[in-house]
Amino acid sequence: MIRIGEFREHGDGYSGRLEMLGLRAAVLILPATRSDVRNAPDFRVHAGETADGPEIGAAWKRTGERAGAYLAVVVDDPQLPRAIRANLFRPTIEGQPHLLFWQRNRRRRETEQQ
Repeated sequence: MIRIGEFREHGDGYSGRLEMLGLRAAVLILPATRSDVRNAPDFRVHAGETADGPEIGAAWKRTGERAGAYLAVVVDDPQLPRAIRANLFRPTIEGQPHLLFWQRNRRRRETEQQ
């Protein structure tokens, strides 16, 4: 997995940066409005440093056997060739940032190797 961002917890949300080749952006992950819709996101992802920034994605609370609690994050934008699907993990050391990791889809990797 490749680290593509670092975030700090602020109240019930997160602020940080998405950084990779060709993309550097301030990002906020804020609680979504509660919904009765099945699989509704737990968080909305906004570009910029305020909640007024454009919505560029969503995140869902997940729990992994080894990782514990984390967020499954999807970021999308017309400038991107496809959505970025990544996971935001809690720090292993208190006071350190949460880390956003991305891994290429296995089916795509297999297709590229042929």
